[in-house]
Amino acid sequence: MTTNPYKTSGNSFIDHSADQDATPGKPTYNAVTDIVTGINTRSGDNRFQAKFTACTLVLGTICGAVFAVLPSDSFLPWYGGALIGAFCGLVIGIVVSGAGLAVYRLVLHLKRKHV
Repeated sequence: MTTNPYKTSGNSFIDHSADQDATPGKPTYNAVTDIVTGINTRSGDNRFQAKFTACTLVLGTICGAVFAVLPSDSFLPWYGGALIGAFCGLVIGIVVSGAGLAVYRLVLHLKRKHV
């Protein structure tokens, strides 16, 4: 009768009871998504990014409409300028708020405050 040399017996040197508590879960996920990549699930960060992007979208829409109307020889109607401004505001809002959150989280990680 052959025995499996890879099968662990009851008196193993490895304590498997601590394996369940080895991964803290949410803090580890947040650290990985802050440092490497992944979807940020922090509601505060997501709310900030949504508010910032909405503000830049509105500001871009207004600026685009004004800049389309100001020159008298412009062939672009005000709503065309508003659409272009809204798109630019959306892109700028997403990029700037994402970069701001990245710098904020980097500073927290450097201070060892993983929130």
